[in-house]
Amino acid sequence: MTEKPDVPRGILAAFELMSEEVDSAIGDLTGEIKLASDQKNFEQVEKLSRLCKSLVAFQKKVEQLKKEWLRDFDQALRQRARQNHAQGKPSKAPHRRLSITFPDGTCFDGPEAAESFVRAIEKIGADKVKELGLQVCKVPLVATEKDKKYGSSQRARGGYYVMTHCSTKDKKTLLEAIAHQLKLGLQVALLDK
Repeated sequence: MTEKPDVPRGILAAFELMSEEVDSAIGDLTGEIKLASDQKNFEQVEKLSRLCKSLVAFQKKVEQLKKEWLRDFDQALRQRARQNHAQGKPSKAPHRRLSITFPDGTCFDGPEAAESFVRAIEKIGADKVKELGLQVCKVPLVATEKDKKYGSSQRARGGYYVMTHCSTKDKKTLLEAIAHQLKLGLQVALLDK
């Protein structure tokens, strides 16, 4: 079986994800508007309605950009990716892994960045990290329940779920933020696979 070339599906997925997130925010605002209306807080209803209208306009812009992407760029870039694949050229930058070193010498630098990330959070203490309130894709970095939408990107560890749905670079940034806030003295590096 031959390996399929990487085609630029990420941008289309990003448009779809953005549209879903904006749609979710509109739904949340609609609920808040109803609640404010039931409480006869009409000033809040007006304020939330303006925000909701702005979000609807933004969502239309996202949909327009998605249409432009499909019309002007998607097919050309897919064709280019297929040609590069046929010529043996890589279509993406190489995958990277994380190297996380603790002051006691413990090091996590396995071939999979997500696993190294989760193991580091486990060593730090998932409960301590949870208290920091960090989020990835509007989902707590460390949670006690599996998320409905991103559950497949959460890894279970000791009664907690650790969110891994972010780039290796973002995992590094998160670990550095955790280390800074908890004063851990971690060394975090990106390495080529």
